[in-house]
Amino acid sequence: MSHAGEDGATEADLMNLSGHEDRRTLQRYLKPSKEGTQRRLDGIEAQRGTWTPSADELADRMTTR
Repeated sequence: MSHAGEDGATEADLMNLSGHEDRRTLQRYLKPSKEGTQRRLDGIEAQRGTWTPSADELADRMTTR
């Protein structure tokens, strides 16, 4: 569990930095499954219309600041 990677970071260091509390969730974070990644991307894609500003909105934001 304390194996250091090429940069010297241990799994404990990575768990600390990433906020993952155990090795299993850390491993899923470091090596996500293709299915899990696709589910996240599908969710992001579904929300895209609600949070992606249009070109006009971006232009308005830049001129009002």
